[in-house]
Amino acid sequence: MELLQYIKGEGYTEASFVHTDGNNCYLSLREIKTNEQLYEHLQLVPTRVHYFPLEREPYLECVTYEKTIKIKLIKGTL
Repeated sequence: MELLQYIKGEGYTEASFVHTDGNNCYLSLREIKTNEQLYEHLQLVPTRVHYFPLEREPYLECVTYEKTIKIKLIKGTL
């Protein structure tokens, strides 16, 4: 199963993260259709993805060889 379809299926509609350049970024998952589009917005292709659904603020952790990005997931209505 694709990552994006899975998190959308869990009810997440938005994501926020701090980009590697230090800027806060906000994504509407409604506008993103594929994993490739998601990775383009993140400007990385992860080698591993960890999903933490039970945290107070659920998040994904995308890991590459050089960096890790923590992506806060926000639920809404699709």
